[in-house]
Amino acid sequence: MIAGAAISLWQFWPGSARRASSSGNPGPWTVEQAQAFPNYTVYWLGEEYQGLPLTELIRSVADDNPRLPIPTSKDGFDFNYGTCTIAEGNDSCPIPLAIQVQPRCYLPPEVLSADFKRGPARTVRGGAELQVFGASVVVWTGDVAVTVIAADPYRVAQDLRPINRPGDAASALPAPNKAPCSKIMGRPRDEVMSRLAPSLWATPAIDTSAPTAIAPPAPDSPSATCCSLQLDMDPATPGVQPTLTVTGQQDISIDIVLGDTVGELGGFNFGLVYDDTRLAPVVPGAGGINGNPDFNDAVLGAGWNCSMPGTSGRADIDAATGAGHGVAFLSCFVTGTPPSISAATVVATLQLRVTATGASEIAISDANFAHYDATEIGTCNPVVNTELTCAGGTVTRE
Repeated sequence: MIAGAAISLWQFWPGSARRASSSGNPGPWTVEQAQAFPNYTVYWLGEEYQGLPLTELIRSVADDNPRLPIPTSKDGFDFNYGTCTIAEGNDSCPIPLAIQVQPRCYLPPEVLSADFKRGPARTVRGGAELQVFGASVVVWTGDVAVTVIAADPYRVAQDLRPINRPGDAASALPAPNKAPCSKIMGRPRDEVMSRLAPSLWATPAIDTSAPTAIAPPAPDSPSATCCSLQLDMDPATPGVQPTLTVTGQQDISIDIVLGDTVGELGGFNFGLVYDDTRLAPVVPGAGGINGNPDFNDAVLGAGWNCSMPGTSGRADIDAATGAGHGVAFLSCFVTGTPPSISAATVVATLQLRVTATGASEIAISDANFAHYDATEIGTCNPVVNTELTCAGGTVTRE
């Protein structure tokens, strides 16, 4: 099941609008442009990897927005391999393989949450340091951090090669530069590290003990209550429906509804906990704003970022299976004008397939909603200061 662990959202790569830079225009690049990039070593897998062609090469650059509590500067590359087919009724699908490269001071090891680490860091390829994070690994080598997102990211990491320096997949990777970063993601180190203390933002930590049932943690004693977060198991029926009955195997959409008047909404995260031997993701989720759970940009508007941590927008971030080990997670913050919430609002939708007969529960955990300045609106399971009344749902297959 999920155990609450309040940590900063700064612990993974943020995103924001792209801009032109001295190192070249951001956006789609050619291989030739990347080969001529002088600033730091960039790693990729070649123009084809194990049958997957390089389908997209993106140069990402962004300035920091000092008005936001979360740093938004960006400097990096994305290499996407392969394509996917978007299923009917969905607007996204997971890319088979992705490589992300950025300077190490945009992703130093000390800002990554221990809650997502799978075992200790290890030395690979002669000196590089590798850390496993479920469906991804991060490799620190020289002055860069390389994130590999794949079905077998550890194996893929063994084949990284530089695109703009001499070397191939058999070459040793240099040990990481471990000198302290004076700035992290463009902001003073002390400012960033101070915000990594327990804070308003919460992301889920996997409790590896085997639960016997899905049960979110008992809430703390709140100093106040605010509003509600409910699962609407049947969006086609007016009102919020906490239960749904289906006949046979069926795909269902579950709306996550923020209720009541909360005013300006600046960011949120939540986990949805279920038994993944009874319910299965319709799509695993490509991550980010169009993942599964799928952020409701039609209502909340443009100018949002749902790309960090790397597990955001994914329907099952727990590698284990069974009751409490299906964990969908979404974490988003606004980068534009925050919307004002004055009535029940669907913030996201989760798509699951009902695979087993009988009743299957879905619980809300690590829910955290905040204003634009990061002050708390409400939280549940666990409660930080102000209680958000959270209500899960049940689907029964006859």
